[in-house]
Amino acid sequence: MIRFSSVYKVIYLTILLVLIQLAIVRGQNIKGRVVGVNGKELAYATVSLFKDTVELKKLSCDSLGNFELKLQTSNINGYKLKAFYLKNVSPLVNLTDPEHFVNLIINDNSTILKEINIVGNKPSLIRKPDRFLFIPGKALAEGSSSLDMMRHVPLIKYEESGEALSIIGKSGTVVYINNKKTTIPKEMLVQMLSSLPAENIKSIEIITNPSSEYAANTTGGIININIKRQLNDGWLGNLAFISQQSNYNKSFLNGSVNYRKNKLSINVIPSFSNDYSFHTDVNMLNYTDGREQKIDSRYFRRYTVLGGGLNVDYDLTKNDYISFNGWRSNVYGKSDQSSNTAFSMAGPPTSNTQQNTLIKSDDFYIYNFGNLNYHHALDTLGVSSLDFNIDYNQFFQRKKDDGNFTDLDYAGNVSRPTVRYKSNLPQDLFNMSEKVEYIRSLNKGMRLKAGAQFSNTHVNNDLHYYNYVDQNYIPDNTLSNDYYYSEKYLGGFVSLERTLNSKWSTNIGLRAERTSYSTEVRNLGIAKDSTYTNLFPSLSVGFTPDQQNQFGLSISRKINRPNIELLFPGRTYYNENYYAENNPFLQPVLIYNTELTYTSHGKYTFLLNYYNARNNYANFTVPVTENGISKLKSTYINYGHVNAFDLVIVVNQIFFDGFWETNFTPSFNLSYYKGANLSVPTNVTNHSLNIFLDNTLYISKTKKWTAFVTFKYTGASKDLSGETLNARSSLNLEVKKVVQKFSFYLILGDIYNGNSTVKTARLSNQLLTRNQIESNNYNRSVALKIRYNFGNNQLKTNKQRGIGNEEVKRRVGF
Repeated sequence: MIRFSSVYKVIYLTILLVLIQLAIVRGQNIKGRVVGVNGKELAYATVSLFKDTVELKKLSCDSLGNFELKLQTSNINGYKLKAFYLKNVSPLVNLTDPEHFVNLIINDNSTILKEINIVGNKPSLIRKPDRFLFIPGKALAEGSSSLDMMRHVPLIKYEESGEALSIIGKSGTVVYINNKKTTIPKEMLVQMLSSLPAENIKSIEIITNPSSEYAANTTGGIININIKRQLNDGWLGNLAFISQQSNYNKSFLNGSVNYRKNKLSINVIPSFSNDYSFHTDVNMLNYTDGREQKIDSRYFRRYTVLGGGLNVDYDLTKNDYISFNGWRSNVYGKSDQSSNTAFSMAGPPTSNTQQNTLIKSDDFYIYNFGNLNYHHALDTLGVSSLDFNIDYNQFFQRKKDDGNFTDLDYAGNVSRPTVRYKSNLPQDLFNMSEKVEYIRSLNKGMRLKAGAQFSNTHVNNDLHYYNYVDQNYIPDNTLSNDYYYSEKYLGGFVSLERTLNSKWSTNIGLRAERTSYSTEVRNLGIAKDSTYTNLFPSLSVGFTPDQQNQFGLSISRKINRPNIELLFPGRTYYNENYYAENNPFLQPVLIYNTELTYTSHGKYTFLLNYYNARNNYANFTVPVTENGISKLKSTYINYGHVNAFDLVIVVNQIFFDGFWETNFTPSFNLSYYKGANLSVPTNVTNHSLNIFLDNTLYISKTKKWTAFVTFKYTGASKDLSGETLNARSSLNLEVKKVVQKFSFYLILGDIYNGNSTVKTARLSNQLLTRNQIESNNYNRSVALKIRYNFGNNQLKTNKQRGIGNEEVKRRVGF
């Protein structure tokens, strides 16, 4: 077993030295006064301090309109002040010299305050040194949930069937809230965003190439949702109902209730859904000896999800708070998977036979998560802080399969007794993690961030197979699998961000991660232990020559560890000699990423990305031999390297005086795949085009009618494991009507059914000359959503906390 004590000491000693050696930054006093145009002082006016577009602090003036603010930094670039008095507001004033007295002048007649926000209703995409910033407009947000609005944010794509948010051109995107990673299952995240009003969102950050301060496994980028912090005590809530009809019906009921009183804040999110998965497949196999197989499959699963979340915050002092948040979801499912294989032998048609496969399954899942967080702000603005997190994750699954194989001759008669089997798969995962983060604002416009994390994971997986013999089920020790996985992970990072002047800014970081894991198939005596240490540097540079143009360059090294579910053994049979099975010895992938971006006038964005992936993995169909019989196995294998270029263009335009807003996003991919460890070494070059066109029509802003028309096109593509043979497209139509506290949505999905069928040709091997699959997911649907808001909507929202097990959460698939 690997000892981590020496590594622990080095990382924590480094952080301790940073804490001791950093001197407290000398505070600067900003003094000023709020007056009217006639020079008269405005008593008890409110003054807000902003950094770029983010509001940091509010304070009240005295009876003479005077105010004084302590700023814990020597670099005041980007800091701004704004004053509010009754329904009036002053212009935004940039801080240029802390020694100067600031006068904020309010024009009582012409500057009427409509809302406390420094942005208008028109969305904009702003390029920062290491991320894009999107500020939603009021008309888009009103009456919508956060999830509804996220569907129409530039550079972001939401897949209804997979319930997943992602950055266009990226896979494996992670969602953060208030710069803290969400740790709940994806179905719970969808429920939470569905219950959160879009009006509560201040901005959305899109981080396409995360720096070293984020976990090295965030290869798919980050979507960070910043939620507004309200000031008043009280309570609020909302209730939402969704019904969607496709081949089958799915329905969702979720809500959210928040309560805040003095220092205590409580948030409860219950949810219920009755969902299903359904698809059909046709798999054509041509063998080198002339045999053919046609496998027609049907998969249907109906499942119920009962879940809920509880967040509790308590403010110990103005600079200290402690919080707990926990989530639990229970999933109950039943599924039927059937397939019919037609065998055509080399010779006369009378030699054809069939085999029917039927699998009935019962499954039960429990996901349980808890987090305890302590936060200490080191200055009055909360710019410098210290965070401690302890959390746990528990995932339990029990799946029972009852399957059989029935052989038929060319005349349709049963040619041998039906072969029956059962399997019982209990899986248990437990993770405990600890994390500490330190942020300090330094002199000369610098910010230091450092942290360390330790994670310990254990997985038990005891799979049992039973064959039906002489009217009894007898254990099959050759297929049963007692699998154990243990992983210890230790990471530390430090990053330094500096604003050089009003045009240039940089961020440089280094992350070190050490992983030790042991994977073992106990009943077969197969085991593998591995320990590796990796360094992950990052560098980003931002250049803003003027307010209309922003340039960005970022370079990083990442790692993509396989989802733990891909390591679990266990088989799914298509027929007696063709099955799918995971790979418990799958290896991680190292990725080198370089990205260049340019944004003009907040309307035109160009993103060019190059990445190199080493030891990449994908799904392959490979020949195997069991008991002297040649069979086919579908599994994941590390095959080799990928070099890829991605070009993404975002064009945002507004026409007809704000009536029509369009977001046009084409993306082009050029990739070169090289396989070195396959039975048939292969080199593949891919070039593919995807298009996303989202249109918002503000039919009547006074009567609050809004329509959304979205077109998606996915071009044919290929990689080393196979080739998509057909391009797909879809057209979605949404209509929204807001009536006081109610909002109604009517959504038509994939209207002409152009995105349901996917045709794929898999890589050939020694046994196969052709392996083609046609899948139909039946995406055409109609949905009705009703949402009702109640309570005091000036309530302060719960703070979102960090967690310690970001890596494990992603790999579990939540």
